[in-house]
Amino acid sequence: MKAVRGRVEKTFNDWRLNYLIKQGSFISLSFFFYFILFFSLEETELRVGEASFLTLVSIQSDESTNFPDVDWKDGVEPGKTEGGTSKKENDRW
Repeated sequence: MKAVRGRVEKTFNDWRLNYLIKQGSFISLSFFFYFILFFSLEETELRVGEASFLTLVSIQSDESTNFPDVDWKDGVEPGKTEGGTSKKENDRW
């Protein structure tokens, strides 16, 4: 009877140990993947935040120049030649 009881206890203890090892490894892997996902999402949010901040800065800097809304034909500012000098300066030469 003691031999049977000893084998049952040993089998139960082995099963319990294997069960705990499997549960521990599952929990460890779960936390590992959770942290990977968490930090990858945090990096993505940071990049999106940086992009939106840079867009906001560029929009504000464009508005701060206060250029009049003029359609320049062929990319030449009115009153200037294609070289960027004013027409008056060209007339002097």
